[in-house]
Amino acid sequence: MSYEERKRHRAQFYAKHKNVKRPNSNGGSNFFNLEFSQKRMKAFSPYAVMIFLFTILFGSYALLSSMSSHVDGKWLDLRDKARGEITIPQSNKIYQFDIVQSFISGVEPQYSELEIEILDKNHKHMYSVYKDLWMERHPNGQGGTSVYSDLKMNFELEFEKEGNYIVRPISHNGNSSPVYVSVEKRKIGGGLYTGFYAIVFLVLSIVLFFGKDYWGNPRQLFEVFPSIRELKANKTFLFVFSVVSAVFVGCIVINITHYGYASCGENSILPTTFLSTNNLIYLG
Repeated sequence: MSYEERKRHRAQFYAKHKNVKRPNSNGGSNFFNLEFSQKRMKAFSPYAVMIFLFTILFGSYALLSSMSSHVDGKWLDLRDKARGEITIPQSNKIYQFDIVQSFISGVEPQYSELEIEILDKNHKHMYSVYKDLWMERHPNGQGGTSVYSDLKMNFELEFEKEGNYIVRPISHNGNSSPVYVSVEKRKIGGGLYTGFYAIVFLVLSIVLFFGKDYWGNPRQLFEVFPSIRELKANKTFLFVFSVVSAVFVGCIVINITHYGYASCGENSILPTTFLSTNNLIYLG
């Protein structure tokens, strides 16, 4: 590149970024109380673009993994010791159970020590979960009272085999209010870990946005993104990018294999502590 070409490129670069907001002269400052630097912006550009990229990747996969299709739904009457049959259409898939016990309205307090047991077609125990459900009336701070309750159980379970299964609700304190059971199938596997990292990278992206006066806005960061040759020479960035990429690929592999989820089959598997349970206990 000739001297004239370098001079022209330098002039074009400064022309693009001449309107970047800087701290005012009377003591005002930006979000981080630090001055803008074009050198810093160019050095930080690959890391910022990486953060934006993995925000999209983790967020997209977390969204896709939350999609499900309805399998079955039915009411069960505990007074008749009812058992509801469900059909699991595919093996080695994660199924989401949404359970609601319908307490008698106007009678408070009420409690239910509810266990949901999964049996196979031969009435052999496969899996159980348990939760304390309740409904109480308390002062609402406005001179009256309001009803507060937790009547839902939500859990996810992998079935190693397809076929017909039996759902049996058991209230260990004799609450006979009817129970509604809804079953849905996850479409593309689990999203246990990708959701966490999607939130992490979303927070980082928000920090980048509010710190635009310090290292440049997203458009400027993309404009000064280094060439492939420069990226290959940046060993620190390559290491960071490799680690984050390995985490992303690892999350997908783990979620495809359903690692960390409860499973019923020849051997019952308890979920990892990373799985949110909302006071529900997986008994196995």
